[in-house]
Amino acid sequence: MITPTQRKKRKQNVGGSDLPAIVGVCPFSSAEDVRLEKCRDMVDLEPTDAMEMGNYMEEPIIAWLETKLGKIKRGGERRVPGTKMLIHLDGMVIKGGYPVEVKLSQYEGESWGGSGSSDVPDRVNVQLHGAMMAMEADKGYVGAATIRNGRMTFSWYEVPFDAALANFIKDKVHHFWHEHVLKDIPCESSRASLETLTRVKRKASSPRACASHVIDFWHHARMARLAAEKNEAFAKENLLAAMADGDGLEDDDRFLTYLEQRGAPKLDRDAMRVDGVFDKYATDTVIRKLSNIKTKEKPSD
Repeated sequence: MITPTQRKKRKQNVGGSDLPAIVGVCPFSSAEDVRLEKCRDMVDLEPTDAMEMGNYMEEPIIAWLETKLGKIKRGGERRVPGTKMLIHLDGMVIKGGYPVEVKLSQYEGESWGGSGSSDVPDRVNVQLHGAMMAMEADKGYVGAATIRNGRMTFSWYEVPFDAALANFIKDKVHHFWHEHVLKDIPCESSRASLETLTRVKRKASSPRACASHVIDFWHHARMARLAAEKNEAFAKENLLAAMADGDGLEDDDRFLTYLEQRGAPKLDRDAMRVDGVFDKYATDTVIRKLSNIKTKEKPSD
């Protein structure tokens, strides 16, 4: 778990979790997101459910990993010699001094290989290489808990050190720090996320000049959204009026229902299944297209 002191240190350094974004293999953030975190005063990031679950699961994953690798020392911090990389370690295998990364993965867009292999997602491989460079180790380990379809699976991975990848990471970090952080210049071919941009602490000042198309694009997008919402509401009124006091509609091809549906954000569903809790599901009444009439079986009464 990253402490406030470690977080403050990260502003003056490049941390291990920054590396995938800087290299361009992170599905959750970009190099420009990282640059803004270094160069701007930011509102603190509120921990998400995924972040909190990752923190809570770190110790059980390490304890399980010890059954495979032997005693693991928790935590630690090492600098990659001659760089701005200051790596916070999840752990270190005492026998051999190998770094350990711990991951809780709920993102279905990435693939993990079989337990005991070296097949980890690129973002994990890059972050682990930061730790291997800091430890001057010829391999590193990953302990992962993956959640798919409500089931949690523990796996471990042994990843060999790749000198070419390590040099590539060093070059990217050096360029990022000297050309973008120190000069406060936006990263080329990289966009900051809306979440990051809204956390920038803004100062009272005169309006800054910008190209007309920047304002026009926002204005047209907003008007299109408002028009779409208005049209959808009007269409929904038509649907519900056509249902009268029933709970469904059909035409030659489609079948719609207006029924109570139980659901929650995916992360909450997975967490509830892991915890064995099902009674917290949110409930809403929604219009759903069940199937094409030509192949459908209507729900029984």
